[in-house]
Amino acid sequence: MKQFEKPKKRTDQEVEDNWNSTWKDILLDKNGNVNVEQLKLELMDYSDLFHRMCNLTHELTDGMLSYATYPVKTILQVHEDCLERQSEYVVEEDKKIGLCSLCGRDFDET
Repeated sequence: MKQFEKPKKRTDQEVEDNWNSTWKDILLDKNGNVNVEQLKLELMDYSDLFHRMCNLTHELTDGMLSYATYPVKTILQVHEDCLERQSEYVVEEDKKIGLCSLCGRDFDET
């Protein structure tokens, strides 16, 4: 069985840097308090994006993966494996019917 890259564990410094560079100005008001209404909007956007990413991952991997937290490299690796299996299946089916499904010509094994 293939080993896939695991999601990267974030350091405290990476979390702090992300907060300062991305979220602090968006989520804090001028007094330094969390703007709950803005937080709700950001969480809604994140939730929507996360669900779409899960669906995309599921589709790209023929249902083998469905979590959005897989590293992109892993998702692409599984996707390539799926494409290879599909390609092998199409060639076998073309051989059975004697016709190329891509161009419509008679299938020639030579």
